[in-house]
Amino acid sequence: MWLGTDPSGKEGIVVGWGRTSEGGQLPSIVQEVRVPILSMTQCRGMKYKASRITNNMVRTLRIDLRL
Repeated sequence: MWLGTDPSGKEGIVVGWGRTSEGGQLPSIVQEVRVPILSMTQCRGMKYKASRITNNMVRTLRIDLRL
C-alpha cells in the first residue's frame, strides 16, 4: 500500500551491486538504473500470474541495458 500518491507513470531508481547480466560478474562499484513504474493493471497484463502481483510491490518494466 502506498502512503500518498500512486507512483504509476513515474520513474524509479534502482541501486545496488547485483549482476548486470545473467551469470555475469558482480560489479566493483555500485550500479544505478532508472525504470518506469507501471500501474497494477499494466503489470497484471504481462506474463506473470496476476495473483502473484500484490499491492506491496513496486511494478517496473524490465529494460535490458548494455553497460
